Amino acid sequence: MLESPEIYNQLDEVIRKQVLMDVAKGLLPDLSKLYGNQLEKMQRQRILGTVKKFVNDCPINGDFSKLENQLKDYTKQYLEKNYNYYEPKTITNIVDSHMQNEILNLVENIPLCSFVAYIELLNLLYFYIQENYIRKSSSNKILLIHNFVEYSLELLNGIESMLLSKNINPALVIYRTFYENYIVFAFLQKHPELQQAFIDHKTITECMLQIENANIKKEYDEILERYGEDFSENYGWTKRVIARKQDRTLKKLYEESGLGEDFERFYKLACKYTHSTAFSLLARADFDDIKNLLCGIGEIVKKELDVVFSLLKFTNQKEKKLLGQWLCVISEKFKEVFAAWTLK
Repeated sequence: MLESPEIYNQLDEVIRKQVLMDVAKGLLPDLSKLYGNQLEKMQRQRILGTVKKFVNDCPINGDFSKLENQLKDYTKQYLEKNYNYYEPKTITNIVDSHMQNEILNLVENIPLCSFVAYIELLNLLYFYIQENYIRKSSSNKILLIHNFVEYSLELLNGIESMLLSKNINPALVIYRTFYENYIVFAFLQKHPELQQAFIDHKTITECMLQIENANIKKEYDEILERYGEDFSENYGWTKRVIARKQDRTLKKLYEESGLGEDFERFYKLACKYTHSTAFSLLARADFDDIKNLLCGIGEIVKKELDVVFSLLKFTNQKEKKLLGQWLCVISEKFKEVFAAWTLK
């Protein structure tokens, strides 16, 4: 067994990626035995020791109610000496410490490894599609769908970061936004005639944030003249389909989209951790609480990307088929890993 887990500090970026890929493939099953308990113990001691040293090294004594300025000066000097906020090496050490914890979390959690690998492969696939096809497109419809998919991937990257650092509650908060994004996406797929109104609603919201500008006010009035006064409300863009003003809610969009009972159940679970209630503040979710929600991610993302594939004009049919297979294989593998794990 190696004497110190400081080996993590010596890994360059290429080796780090290889370690993550190997762990995701289950090729390093003994890594946690080598480093797990030792690294976790060292991290705990480092955190406790840092603050303890700060307190113990302070030479100031007396009536502390009258020594606020001296205590503040000592604190500033101590932090500037030990944690130079603008020194790249300091920040690198902090980030490196976080990465050690994230690697440890991966080693202990095969489904999380699968999730990280899945997100990475999704990002690779979509970046290729974006650079080679979407950027060359002038279709407003494609660009609108692109915004939905790009935002979904940004949210999934945020969920990944939270899970790697074991911040499950914030991951559920982001997950709720991910679901809401898909509800609107699914509704617009069912009612494509609303796509322009949806785009104009983004403009009306921007106008409302800068309404004091005379030119902005003119544009704002023109849009309201076209759609009506109630267009400026949150779901005013749905008015051509949802006639009653009081029915223009996210819940109604969900019902109209026919997303199923499981979708509603998972969304409600995520909501429990989002609103500032006694439950969200006092309860702490663990990875088991989010496993079923993660399992549904593959299906949602695949549906979004299937729409992208249907709209893009591929000149190379071989490339189109291979990119489609890439999506299918990573989606099936992700679902397979999570299905096996959730049965345990």
